Amino acid sequence: MVEPIVERIAGLLKQRKMTATALTAKLNMPTSAVSEWKKGKTKPSVETLMKIADIFNVSISWLLTGNEEISIIKSRDDFSNIQKRKMKVYDLPASAGFGNYLNDDAPYSILTLDDNTVPARADFGIRISGDSMEPEIQDAEIVWVKEQLQVDGGDIGIFILNGDAYCKKLDINHFTRQVQLLSLNKKYAPIILQEYDTLRTVGKVL
Repeated sequence: MVEPIVERIAGLLKQRKMTATALTAKLNMPTSAVSEWKKGKTKPSVETLMKIADIFNVSISWLLTGNEEISIIKSRDDFSNIQKRKMKVYDLPASAGFGNYLNDDAPYSILTLDDNTVPARADFGIRISGDSMEPEIQDAEIVWVKEQLQVDGGDIGIFILNGDAYCKKLDINHFTRQVQLLSLNKKYAPIILQEYDTLRTVGKVL
């Protein structure tokens, strides 16, 4: 069964005569994203829904519930005052399931985005691969990262473990000194760091 939100998105595409491919290009997402939403394989994140609402000039409340006015009114001044921001987004994804190699030479793109869609403290973005951080972070979603050498226990960060990049939640047991990288999706087991492992923190997910 297609989610009501996805049905509303499909209706907007038909009404505005826009293809799913054109929409995913504006969202900087894989072309298969809309198809996967329709099949129930993934769901659009709140961040994605906000971008869709902006693209179609509809209210986020209507997109989420279908109960309010569909359109919002934006003056010409509203559009002209939107600040743009250029952000580096790594093309080689950090894995939310299994590791992907990420180093200083990893390929990236420079995206020009509305300033209000990017956290002020973000230094770069990275596209996530896998479902182990769902429901908070969806497969193929861009997360924004504050570059820093360490994060606190309980924070979600980008980590390099033995040369592979992961998006995980850091867990530190100060009594046993055990360090783990945790998934939010319970079907994935924790990654327990061993004495011989090499872990480097890239930054904190905002």
